[in-house]
Amino acid sequence: MLSGAACFAVIQALLALTIYRGVPRLADPVFGGKAALLRAVLLESHEDSAFILVLGSSRAAFGIDAQRLAEQMSLTRGRPVAAFNFGMLGVGPSTELLTARRLFAAGVEPDLLLIEVLPPFLAGQCTPPEARWFPADAQFNGDELALLQSYHCPTQGRAPGWLPGYAHRLALMEETAPWWLPAARRHDWLRRCDAAGWTAQVEAVAAAYWQGHLEKDRQLYAEAFDGYRPGGAPGRALRELLLLCRSRNVRAALLLMPESTTFQGWYPAGAAERARAYLDDLGREFRVPLIDARRWADDDEFFDAHHLLARGATRFSTHLGETLLRGHHELAFAREHENERLLGEREGVSPPRIPRGANAPRSPGYLQSSVANRR
Repeated sequence: MLSGAACFAVIQALLALTIYRGVPRLADPVFGGKAALLRAVLLESHEDSAFILVLGSSRAAFGIDAQRLAEQMSLTRGRPVAAFNFGMLGVGPSTELLTARRLFAAGVEPDLLLIEVLPPFLAGQCTPPEARWFPADAQFNGDELALLQSYHCPTQGRAPGWLPGYAHRLALMEETAPWWLPAARRHDWLRRCDAAGWTAQVEAVAAAYWQGHLEKDRQLYAEAFDGYRPGGAPGRALRELLLLCRSRNVRAALLLMPESTTFQGWYPAGAAERARAYLDDLGREFRVPLIDARRWADDDEFFDAHHLLARGATRFSTHLGETLLRGHHELAFAREHENERLLGEREGVSPPRIPRGANAPRSPGYLQSSVANRR
C-alpha cells in the first residue's frame, strides 16, 4: 500500500514538474498557446519594429488579421511594424486585465495596446457576462484568484492543487489524445491560429447554419442587454487595465469591433448610446482614443451576427491600420520615453523597449514565466 502511494505521489510530482516547468501551456492552454506564438513573433521581428498587441474576445481573435495590420502600417509608415493578436474566446475586461498583467510581468510592453471592448461584456447590472465563457481548464495563482474574485469571476477549483493530473486532465488529454474530447472541450480554433495569432473563419457559410446561430447568440446576450447599464465590475476592471497601462507608460486605445445590423438590432433602446458614452468618458479620463468600428463591415462579411469571415477580417484589418496612422486618432505610436517619441517624429531615435530579434530573450520560460511559476 505504501509503495503504491509512493508511486502515485511520484507520478503527481512528475506531472506537476511537466505542467508548471516543462510544458507551461498545460497550466492554461489558451494563454500558453498564444504566448508561445507571441514569443516567436518577437524573436523574428526587427529590433526597431514598433509593436502592436491586441487584447480582446472572439471578435478580435477572428476579426483582426495582425499580419495584414502590420503590413499595412509598415508600408504606409516606411518603417517596420510588428503586430500580434492575443484575442481569446469569451474574454472580457477582467480577463484582459489578467492577460495584460501576465504579459507585462513577463517583459512584454507594446508600443500600442489595442483593447477590444465587447459592449455586452460591460454590463454592470448583472453577473459579468464573461463569467459564462470562463475557460474550464485554466489554473491561477493566489494573486490572480484574488483579482478575479474582486471582479466577480468564477474561481472555484481554479487554484493548483495536490492532484495536477486531475486538475489539468483536459489539457493533458488535448495535448496527447484530442480526439477523446468532445469538440466543445477542445481548443480547435487555437490550433488554427496563424503565426500572428489570428484565427481565420471559413469563407463560406450555409444560410441555414447562419440562421441557426442567430437565435442562439441573441439568447446568450439577452441577460446582458436586459436593463443594460455599462459599468459595475467589468467597468472597474477596464479602468484598472487603463491604470496599469498608464503606470507602465504603455500607449492604449479602445476598440469596438464591427457588428452586423442584426446584432445592432439586439441593443435595447439607448443601450448602444450608453456604451459609447461610457467609453468616451473613459477615453477622456485616461486620454486614450476610442475607435468605433461597429459599422465598418457589411452583413455578408460576417460568419454569424458579430464574428467576421476571413475576407471581412482582412478588409477590416487594412482599414484599421490606416485609421491607427491618422493624426486625428493621435495613434502614430505616441508613447513617450524620456521626452522622445518612440516612433514617427524623429527618425532614427528609438528609446529602450522590449528586446526583439536577435536580442530577444531565448529562455524556454520567456513569455510564460507567469504561468510556469504559478504554484
